[in-house]
Amino acid sequence: MSHNVSMAAIQLANGMRDSIDLVAGQTLSIPASPQWPGERVFWAVHIVRAGQTLIELSSIYNLTVDEILRVNAIADPALIHIDQQLILPLTQLVTAHTPQPTATPAAVAAAPAALKVQATSPPTEAATPLETVPTTAPPPGPPAGEADWSGYILARINQVRAEHGLNALTIAPELTRAAQAHAEDCAQRGWGSHVGSDGAVLKTRLERAGYYGRNWGENWVQALGAERAFDWWYGEIPPNDPHRRNILSPYYAEVGIGIAQTGWGYIFITDFGRR
Repeated sequence: MSHNVSMAAIQLANGMRDSIDLVAGQTLSIPASPQWPGERVFWAVHIVRAGQTLIELSSIYNLTVDEILRVNAIADPALIHIDQQLILPLTQLVTAHTPQPTATPAAVAAAPAALKVQATSPPTEAATPLETVPTTAPPPGPPAGEADWSGYILARINQVRAEHGLNALTIAPELTRAAQAHAEDCAQRGWGSHVGSDGAVLKTRLERAGYYGRNWGENWVQALGAERAFDWWYGEIPPNDPHRRNILSPYYAEVGIGIAQTGWGYIFITDFGRR
């Protein structure tokens, strides 16, 4: 409490998952500032178990489903997955007994919940992977300022693709237009999604910008900067790693990056494609 950040922020920063136990002499990393809008000290991480639903969790922790959806930027209450880290916006310390599963496991979601993050499913049409290129690239240095954020994200994407023997992605102006328009749309309404404020899905938004591809995908995240945005996407642990799979997909050849400032941090949109 003395650092004015939540338990969830400390749990995530130290890889503690949902544990609140400490040992004498343990060293902790403490975030310098709140990590989410409206963050309070009792917010905590919950790891989704088989069979759990948001309705069940809301009952266990005396929260509403809408509160959990809002904090974790989940568009569909059914789309949570086993081992997902959910942030619970608690107002007091709660230790809950997790009941034994009484239902089938929830559907696999496209988004981990440590930050506002989401990814669409890569490729949407059958296609053969692009030819791999066995090259390596040095890691890019940190961006000097906001003007360098798009270039930094592109460099990081191509760096890790090179490490996996994949082709480098090039910037497509149409994808950039689509990504920027969607980032600004999300920022204006105050929350991110793969669906535009007018109901437009990714394919529709890409075609509006003049991009007609065989394959497409999208990552989004609300974060404080480009380094954190990329690290959230690429730092996912398989098999629950849809953003990482987008970044390393052999089906993509082009990319567009959009960034828009919000009341807390920035919305980052990365649209992938192949014509």
